[in-house]
Amino acid sequence: MKTIYTFFALFLLLTTAVRAQDSTSVHIAQVSLAYPVGTAGTRSGDYANHFSLNAIYGVNGGVKGLELGGVANVNRGRVDGLQLGGVANVTTGSSRGLVAGGVLNQSQRQEGLHLAGVANLTADDMRGLQVGGVVNTARDVTGFQLSGVVNVAKTVKGLQIGVINLADSSDYAIGVLNLIKTGEKSIGVAVDETRTTLVSFRSGGRVLYSILGIGYNLKNEEAVYAMEGGIGAHLLTQRFFHLRAEAAAINLFDFGKGDYLRASLRLLPSVRFANFLELYAGPTLNYANTNQAESKELVDHFIWQKDSSRELQGVYLGLSGGVNILF
Repeated sequence: MKTIYTFFALFLLLTTAVRAQDSTSVHIAQVSLAYPVGTAGTRSGDYANHFSLNAIYGVNGGVKGLELGGVANVNRGRVDGLQLGGVANVTTGSSRGLVAGGVLNQSQRQEGLHLAGVANLTADDMRGLQVGGVVNTARDVTGFQLSGVVNVAKTVKGLQIGVINLADSSDYAIGVLNLIKTGEKSIGVAVDETRTTLVSFRSGGRVLYSILGIGYNLKNEEAVYAMEGGIGAHLLTQRFFHLRAEAAAINLFDFGKGDYLRASLRLLPSVRFANFLELYAGPTLNYANTNQAESKELVDHFIWQKDSSRELQGVYLGLSGGVNILF
C-alpha cells in the first residue's frame, strides 16, 4: 500500500507540473473519470496535456501528445498528436495529427488524418485526409475526402470520393452524383454497335466526372434492359471542340438467370453548339462476357475470344456516339 500511495503522490505531482507554452499551461498528464471528476478537477479545461486519459468524458485545454477517451474527448484549445475517442472528439480549436472517433470528429481546422465512423465536421480549412463513414465537411480542402455517402466543401484542391460530392470547386470528384458549381452536368442519349441505347447523366468537375445511365438493347431479346456506370476525364477543352476519355461498365439483363457484362474504354471527340448542346462519336475498346446464347450474337468481330458451352469472353473494337444537353 505504501508503494501505491507513493506512486499516486508522484503522479499528482507530475500532473500539476506546469510550464508556459503559447500562453497555455501544459501538464504532463491528467486522468479523469467524467468531468469534473479527475486529477485536474474543474480546471481541466484550463490546461493542455502531453497525456490525457478520460475513462468516460473529459474536458481539456488541448493535447500535445496523446489523448484517449472511452466515450468523448472535448478540448477547448489545439490538438497536436494522437487523439482517440470511443464515440467523439470535439475540439473548438484546430487538430493536427491523427484523430479517430467511433462516431464523430469535430474541429475548427484540421491538418493530418481524421477517421470517423459517421462524420468528420471541420468548420474551416482541412489539409490532409478525411475518412467518414457517412459525411465529411470542410470549407477549403487541400488533400482527400473519402466518404461512404457525402462530401461537402467549398474549394477542393485534391480528390473527393463519395456517393455524393458537393463543392463550389472540385476538379477531381468521383461519385454517383457530383454537384460542382464550377464543373459540368449533362443528360444525354447514346447508342453503340450492339444497338444498346442509354440515357446517361454525367456530373463532375473540370477534369473528372462520373457516368450513370439506364437504357434498353434494341437487338437482343434475352437481356434487354441496360445499366451503365463509369468515370470520365476531360483531356482537351476548347470552345467548340472537346476530347474526353471514359471507362464504363454496361450490364444487360432481363431479371432472369443470364446476363451480359461489358467493360469499355472510350475516346470521344465532340463538337459543342451554343454552350448547351454536344454531339460526339468515337472508338471504343471492349471486353464482353455473357452466358446467354442470343447475347453471344451481339458482336461477330472479336479481336480475341474464348467461347465455351457455358460462356463467351471476347475483346473487340466498337463505336459509340450520341448527344448531350449541358447545364
